[in-house]
Amino acid sequence: MSIELNHTIVHARDPLASASFLAEMLGRPAPVRFGPFWDVELDNHVTLAYILAGEHLTIEHYAFLVSEEEFDRRQASRNGLAQCGYAPSQRASSQAPLSTASLAH
Repeated sequence: MSIELNHTIVHARDPLASASFLAEMLGRPAPVRFGPFWDVELDNHVTLAYILAGEHLTIEHYAFLVSEEEFDRRQASRNGLAQCGYAPSQRASSQAPLSTASLAH
């Protein structure tokens, strides 16, 4: 049996708004409610499960690989979104990481 990541929990002050923002930015379907979570499923079937943060917000880092063309298209549609970071990839596949460290509103 192969081992794959299934989901990770993302703490947010407003889980629905944060999950909706990510889904829109990545071109994913709207978040789905699952118990206390708002889930965003990625193409590789990993789910980001947004939940209400406690008193202290835990900041995590998530990086997504997207093609440079897709990144440019999404950047243009977001009109220079401040939360997006771009760094040329070292990968031969010519993919660029999309950093969402500050997406947990």
